[in-house]
Amino acid sequence: MPFGGRLGWWWVVGPTWYFYPAPIYPYPYPDPYVPPVVTAPPAATWYYCSNPAGYYPYVPQCPVPWQPVQAPAPQ
Repeated sequence: MPFGGRLGWWWVVGPTWYFYPAPIYPYPYPDPYVPPVVTAPPAATWYYCSNPAGYYPYVPQCPVPWQPVQAPAPQ
């Protein structure tokens, strides 16, 4: 099967093509490509000020420590 100007045998391993000049049996196994582990992004955090009451950036400065709170889930 021609690919990239070369006639031979090709296998897709992850995002990469590998060339072999002759057929290989059995096929390469196990697949050496291990996909990356995808994790959920961390929950968004909002910052609340109790005096004056409000959330950043609507309250730009807070004389007391900001209180981190979990953002509500998108609707």
